[in-house]
Amino acid sequence: MNNISENTLDDILSKIDIVQLISGYLPLKRAGRNFRANCPFHAEKTPSFMVSPERQIYHCFGCGAGGNAISFLMKHERMTFPDAVETLARMAGVTMPRSKDYSKSDNIKTKLYRVNEIAADYFHERLVNPTGREKLSIDYLKKRNISDSIIKRFRLGYSPENWDSLVKYLSAKGVPISLIEKSGLAISKSTGGYYDRFRSRVMIPIADIRSRIVGFGARVLDNSLPKYINSPESPIYTKGEHLYGLDIAKQAIKEQDQALVVEGYMDFLACYSVGIENVVASLGTALTISQIRLLRRFSNNIVVIFDSDEAGEMASMRSLDLFIEQDIPARVVNLDKGFDPDTFIKDKGIVEFKNRVDSALTIYDFKLGVLRKNFNERDVHIKAKIANEMLLSIAKFQDNILKSEYIRKLSEDLDLKEDVLLTELKKIQNKQKGLKFEFSSSDSGVDPKEFLILKLILSDEELINKYVGLLRDCKLSDNRIIRVIDKIYTFVENGKKFSINMLLNCFIEDTASEIICKAVSDNSDIPEDKEKVLVSCIERIKIDNIRLRRQELEERIRNAERTKNRQELDSLLQEFLILTKKDG
Repeated sequence: MNNISENTLDDILSKIDIVQLISGYLPLKRAGRNFRANCPFHAEKTPSFMVSPERQIYHCFGCGAGGNAISFLMKHERMTFPDAVETLARMAGVTMPRSKDYSKSDNIKTKLYRVNEIAADYFHERLVNPTGREKLSIDYLKKRNISDSIIKRFRLGYSPENWDSLVKYLSAKGVPISLIEKSGLAISKSTGGYYDRFRSRVMIPIADIRSRIVGFGARVLDNSLPKYINSPESPIYTKGEHLYGLDIAKQAIKEQDQALVVEGYMDFLACYSVGIENVVASLGTALTISQIRLLRRFSNNIVVIFDSDEAGEMASMRSLDLFIEQDIPARVVNLDKGFDPDTFIKDKGIVEFKNRVDSALTIYDFKLGVLRKNFNERDVHIKAKIANEMLLSIAKFQDNILKSEYIRKLSEDLDLKEDVLLTELKKIQNKQKGLKFEFSSSDSGVDPKEFLILKLILSDEELINKYVGLLRDCKLSDNRIIRVIDKIYTFVENGKKFSINMLLNCFIEDTASEIICKAVSDNSDIPEDKEKVLVSCIERIKIDNIRLRRQELEERIRNAERTKNRQELDSLLQEFLILTKKDG
């Protein structure tokens, strides 16, 4: 917290009324126990920005922005943390204890950004001035039609094949090995010491919206597996919160009022190389709400272009409903079988690619097309499943006129009666309302079970004391929630005073603050028997983790069989059998 003590922050915040502060910027109106206004951080017609005098926080249910008085000043006035604290201290009449260098001191994030910058320069130098095997990386990129200007523009690089080249280089630059490991660039050996995570690969720096390097993608030069490996999550990198190339493409997206979303780095580079600059890549995963919201800041006109194979179609299917929930009329390009954007442009040309973009399908048409292609609708039972799958999407539209039109269209397309479809639609909507607390998707793009866990423990101090230790050992997937729970555990272990505001101060420049505000502001789904539901969520997560590990083992077993590695195969099979028994 920039060397400003918790006691000082607590003193300042205790004397600041967030309602009075924000009312100086926005016309707040009373809404029950809270206050409401149009959000200053995104365009909206219906007010969804709420200020809680009780909790002294703000939260927007539209864009997800949230925090306390400090974070409001930082976001609205673009202040640094120390400047925001000093401003509030003057308002509160609190004298700030002077620290010689608190405003200059580097926090862990600043240090990690710097480490990544040094590493990016190192990789780039190895690529543009290659020796020996390193020359193969340039040959690979030339075959992919990646020009020198693109290499320079996106700071592409190469990681040498030696086991510890980067570790030695960073260490010689005075970077502590603990920081190198925290950045994800090095991995510790069981026998002691460290080795480079990335070796003999083309390196692709991943930047955030402010062009700070948060991680790396790395591709092999041949067809060996895994084809890509990426930086692990860290204090500055959370998978699903960034879009590759957005820092460079955002201006073109605004000017053209259109964003093309492709799946991988090479697809992005292929588009950019032929002059398509309003493009971003989803880093090889299904789109998340966080990524969609990030894009929405620059355009609502989004065209998704995923690979035409089954995996690509399924990735599109999973993310399309998120666009509907966010009220974004996204469209989908359906490429020919066996093509991705990179190979399509090379084979059929840029003109045909742009034609496909111009004729992109609506979400409805794409989803129905995929379902019809994969299932035989002449079977009455299969037709019912197709109809129900489509109704799940239609139910997410907020506009009743749109719902009505899509019901009419679905009736014609599947030769089913409208009144029957409307009856089934109402069943789905009622079911979603009834089970919302258990399975609904939070606006923060997080697993609903994990989000519910956070809501439950933040709503009950007894649950914090009883379960926060257990939750630290539970393998959660969301890096933000993991870090929040770790911080709560630290408060409890050290016997410190715990409050939502003090928790927010620990994540003042972090998206974790938004998920905290969302969790404490949304009281709609908290069940009566909190403890029972909390335990149930933990058990479900344990089951999910076991199944995920089984899937990983299945892939590794197939690889071991292909390479005829008998020793590794026996070990993997033994672990797989144990997990199978646990999974029941």
